[in-house]
Amino acid sequence: MNYIVDVLDWTKKTKNKMLKIDFIRFGLVGSVGFVTNFIFLSVFYKILAIEILIAQIMAGEIALLVIFMLHNSWTYKGHEHIPTIKKLFKFHGTQWTGQLLILIIVTLGVKTFNINYGFSLIIASVLVMFWNFTWTKLYVFKNNK
Repeated sequence: MNYIVDVLDWTKKTKNKMLKIDFIRFGLVGSVGFVTNFIFLSVFYKILAIEILIAQIMAGEIALLVIFMLHNSWTYKGHEHIPTIKKLFKFHGTQWTGQLLILIIVTLGVKTFNINYGFSLIIASVLVMFWNFTWTKLYVFKNNK
C-alpha cells in the first residue's frame, strides 16, 4: 500500500515540476512577446501616429506570431505529432480572445482614462497571461498521452 502512495506522490510532484518548467518557459516567451508588442506599438502609435486601436491590432498580431514560433520551437518542443499549421491555427484562435482583451484594456486605458499606452499594455498583459497559459498548455500543445 505504501508503494502505491509513494508512486502517486511522485507522480504528483513530477507533474508539478513540469508545470513549473513550462510556466517559466511560457513566462520568458511571454516577456519576449510583450517587448515585441511594445516596440511595434510604440512605432505604430508614437512614431507613425496610427490610431491606438489599429496600432495595437498590428502590434499584437506580430507579437502573436513571434510567441507562437518560440513556443513551437522551445517552450513546448517535442509536439511534432501535431502539424505546425494545425498548432498555429489553434494557437491563433485561442490567443485572439486574450488579444481582444488586451486591445480593449489598452484602448480604454489610453482614450478613456488617459493612461500611458505602455502602462496600459503592462496591465492588460498581466491580466491575460493566465488565460493564455491555460489555453496554450492544455489545448494547443497538449500531450497525447
